[in-house]
Amino acid sequence: MAMRKAKTTPIVPDRVQSCDSCRHRMAREDFHECRRYPPTIVLDMSSGGHYSAYPMVGLAEYCGEWAPKLNS
Repeated sequence: MAMRKAKTTPIVPDRVQSCDSCRHRMAREDFHECRRYPPTIVLDMSSGGHYSAYPMVGLAEYCGEWAPKLNS
């Protein structure tokens, strides 16, 4: 049975693979969110409630899910 080739992202030496250049980053008013996966449930310890939110990221952070922006 033929195996499917693994999808790889080409590494370009002059491109910095950080949240700043990732297609999954969404800029908000004063912070940035990673939209790679659906929001997660966050428990609010002060009120005992919960809400859903995307993880907040810094522009210099990075992870293994980095993908280039679609129009770059």
